[in-house]
Amino acid sequence: MKVKIKKIAKRLLDRFEINFVRDPKSVLGLTPKKYLRQYLENFRPINNGVPLIRVGEPGDGGYLVPDDLEGIEACFSPGSDMLWTFESQLSNKYGIKSFICDKEERRPNNLTEHQHFTPGWLGTETSDGFISLGDWISQSNLRDSSDLILQMDIEDAEWPVLLALDTKTLLRFRVIVVELHFLSQMRNRLAFEKLFKPGLDKLFTNYDVVHAHPNNCCGTFTIDGVEYPELVEITFHRKDRGKSRSGFRSIPHELDSKCVPTMSDLFFPWK
Repeated sequence: MKVKIKKIAKRLLDRFEINFVRDPKSVLGLTPKKYLRQYLENFRPINNGVPLIRVGEPGDGGYLVPDDLEGIEACFSPGSDMLWTFESQLSNKYGIKSFICDKEERRPNNLTEHQHFTPGWLGTETSDGFISLGDWISQSNLRDSSDLILQMDIEDAEWPVLLALDTKTLLRFRVIVVELHFLSQMRNRLAFEKLFKPGLDKLFTNYDVVHAHPNNCCGTFTIDGVEYPELVEITFHRKDRGKSRSGFRSIPHELDSKCVPTMSDLFFPWK
């Protein structure tokens, strides 16, 4: 799966002439540290007047989302990796059906008629075992006016998917939960400006960040001596659904749970 994801990601990176390398100190130069630290402040959750609830079990596969699920028709969950407690609770508690895609051998067991599984991967276009988010929605026979949830954990393929996603499709989602991988690569200036920032700016423009939870599986990276998590789960809530603006939320949240119970927890460097 990872090999195919990297191939489609590489095609998109090549199209934008991005040399996406592990060493941020490449000939492309570094993203200015002060600017990057300021940009990462966008991940700081705000209080938009809607409380958070936990959907899914403690640990990996459970997420905090705004208590604004009534009327949502369906959830799209690319990258299940055989976990579906999130989708199960959406069905049992809120009557929300789910559409799931992943490699066939990662199909979750004991799915019900409320969970629809498609073998394959989410990509920037529909071809060669991949399906675009727009095509996936169109093929699911949903009402054009209905709101949706996106829960996406696709092992760094989220970046080209977000970059290619059109705003009309994006705004179908009232709530978006996405695990963002390899944030340290933002230090590569060209990758940041042509891949990371354009996709994130679409989200920041149309959604409030209402929760941020570092995944403690993969450590941290450093900017000016300040440590940031390498992987982070972010919950976005469409701006038109917010009720107020009253500063930042306190984190960690009381409903947070470590993704890897046996490893030390990680935190954002926000006071």
